[in-house]
Amino acid sequence: MMNRVTKILVLSDIHGNIDIVNYILKNESYEYAISCGDHLLPKEYMNSNFDFCVDGNNDIYYDESYLKSPSLDFEIEGYKFHIEHGHMQGDYNLLKSPKELFEQVKALDFDFFLYGHSHFPINYYDKATKRYLINPGSTTLPRWGSKPSYVIIELKNNKEYGNVSIIPKEVTIK
Repeated sequence: MMNRVTKILVLSDIHGNIDIVNYILKNESYEYAISCGDHLLPKEYMNSNFDFCVDGNNDIYYDESYLKSPSLDFEIEGYKFHIEHGHMQGDYNLLKSPKELFEQVKALDFDFFLYGHSHFPINYYDKATKRYLINPGSTTLPRWGSKPSYVIIELKNNKEYGNVSIIPKEVTIK
């Protein structure tokens, strides 16, 4: 079998900082780009630079037509993805507790549950169900001692024969 790696760039809570996003988009290698909301950037920009994105609680203040897509489900390489901003799930304490959040969302059909809102990076893998909860943190406004961050998900081959690597990244502009 041929080794194929699909790289997925995951960002959240950009809060209008287009310079950081442009830098990341230009300097990372990826096949798909995902935003988990609170981008506060023009829809045209998001649609032309991201393959999948959902709106966050602050996006309505930027454009009243936002919040049309609070969650999105799709597949890449046989893996099921569910993305949402996270603000619909509860307060920040829940979003910082991956085990509690997993209990709340485990009935959904996903291999990867991607979310933002807390501005705090989390990479949680539930061994029993082989499913991931991933919050890339915030590229712009980190909280609780974290640094500006995003995530690269590497899917090696496909779901049936492959494996997954989650690579947390700090935002560094040179």
